[in-house]
Amino acid sequence: MIWIARRELALENLVAQEKMAPIKICKNALGDGFPQSDVVVSRQHRIFVQSKIVSRMFGSDGVLVPAKDLTDLPGVEIMRDLNMVTYYHLMCKKHQVIFANGMPSESLYAGIQAIESLGKKPLNSCFQFALC
Repeated sequence: MIWIARRELALENLVAQEKMAPIKICKNALGDGFPQSDVVVSRQHRIFVQSKIVSRMFGSDGVLVPAKDLTDLPGVEIMRDLNMVTYYHLMCKKHQVIFANGMPSESLYAGIQAIESLGKKPLNSCFQFALC
């Protein structure tokens, strides 16, 4: 882990920017023990999904799927009734799969979406730290 950040968003920001409303993934929504307890993530946060269908479709053991694309599944929902949400960002030296409550998901990938969402100032401090 090379960088950890926290960002709080108030309700008015969530209402004004629907794309910022978090996604709740309930306990066992993605299979037995996946996740082990409820998890709240950003809409764009990608979850590592494995299945026989994924293997046939993509020729890979698993794929990273944005949380917003899982909302048709039972137990995965957009959270619109919050006063505030706090997002935590974890960056590793390399973009990789990490675990949150037993659920595989991605570490922060400092691509265009992250830069637009977090802003350049927080990420600049991250890159300065990472280069040391």
